[in-house]
Amino acid sequence: MKKQALEQFRAIPEKTWGEWRYRVLGAGARTLLAIPGGELVNDLGFEFALAISETHTVVYPAYPRASSIEELADGLRAILDAEGIDRVAILGASFGGAVAQVFVRRHPDRVSELILSNTGVPLQYLAPPARFTYWIARTMPWGLMSKLLRKLLLKTVDQDVAGHAFWAGYLDELCSARLTKADVLSNMLIQYDYHRRFHFTAEDLKGWQGQVLIAESDTDVIGPRRRKALRETYPQAKVHTFHDAGHAPMFTRYDDYLRMVQDFLNNVTGPHTNRQTFTDSPGGQVAAKTPDDESADGEIMERKPTYHSRPRQTPSAGSKRYNGRVQFDGMSKINWSRALLCGLLTGIVWIILGAVVTAVLGGDFAALPNNHLGAPTPGFVVFNVVIDLLEGISILWLYAAIRPLYGPGAKTAIIAAFAWWFIVSLGDATWCSFGFFPPPTVIPLMIGTLPALILATIAGARLYRE
Repeated sequence: MKKQALEQFRAIPEKTWGEWRYRVLGAGARTLLAIPGGELVNDLGFEFALAISETHTVVYPAYPRASSIEELADGLRAILDAEGIDRVAILGASFGGAVAQVFVRRHPDRVSELILSNTGVPLQYLAPPARFTYWIARTMPWGLMSKLLRKLLLKTVDQDVAGHAFWAGYLDELCSARLTKADVLSNMLIQYDYHRRFHFTAEDLKGWQGQVLIAESDTDVIGPRRRKALRETYPQAKVHTFHDAGHAPMFTRYDDYLRMVQDFLNNVTGPHTNRQTFTDSPGGQVAAKTPDDESADGEIMERKPTYHSRPRQTPSAGSKRYNGRVQFDGMSKINWSRALLCGLLTGIVWIILGAVVTAVLGGDFAALPNNHLGAPTPGFVVFNVVIDLLEGISILWLYAAIRPLYGPGAKTAIIAAFAWWFIVSLGDATWCSFGFFPPPTVIPLMIGTLPALILATIAGARLYRE
């Protein structure tokens, strides 16, 4: 079914404007501009676009490589100009929601409705980890990066066992033939710049008469703090909260998501003065949240409905299918005190295991002229103990920074340890190229320190909590 729908969608010819590629489908009197997320392409949401096109004209672009988010917003406006479209409803999901928010501020007269799905407002505290993630990604070969991207996207869109093979094949094609490392790095820099330079407030759109719908999930990688910031920026918005739907309810709760968007677009009557917040409720209906549903600090309490309007399929006992739900709720802020303490533990374990590795594999390195390792002084020992403890803290900080993306546990600890080891090993290789150390004396230590770093990081990560 999905394969045939994708073929039907791709049969619609792409149009071009400059470096932009886009599809226009449907012939409705009203237009929906569907902006892609971090996948960057214009057919991941093919089923949704086909369904909406039965009642609306749908413009579905793919992003070109750009230097800023304003460039993307202005490119979308140029596409609307080329198509002779005056005003549109905009649906922006994930990164697309960031582009949509910039668009409505730069071109408010072109937007009649705004749907922000599983996205967030710019927050400056997110800029440093975004920049750091970019630098780590730069060091990765595309083969490794594309595998990580494919796995992340597969977790995001696939909760249906029956559709697993389709999405795995789609993402194989996406990451092997359609995206490049340069495309992904360009997008990562734009996301960093978005959080670094922009600040939105509820006053920004004071004169705009359009309506806003916020779609969120209580198990999204966009945690409670960021969801609250989005709601406060758009106090007039309707808010629909999906339970247990991860980062992409368009895929994981397709029928409910489609109905939500259709109801919103088909029942536009004018600006809202009373915000209504909805969540999945028993009986498959939606119930408005009241002020009693908010905690003392204004945070909306997450209810736990007992009914799923689209039941999840459970794999059989022998199935190797993983649980694709994104369960990172509440992991949007680093617990610095815990990171420090767990980092010290990581450093201590690293000192012990590093000493073993050095004793076993570092004989030739210790025998080099002017190397204090062969006959260490007290000052030398103290200095290196402090350095190793700081290294443990830095590795644990990296684990905490990427934990919202990959989830808690040993897998993320291994990724953090490998990334840290890879960067440090590049430095070791540089010193060897300068002739400071003969490679045969360093390479055994480089190889031996990787499992030691992994074990030390896992030890610290086991005790880390947000």
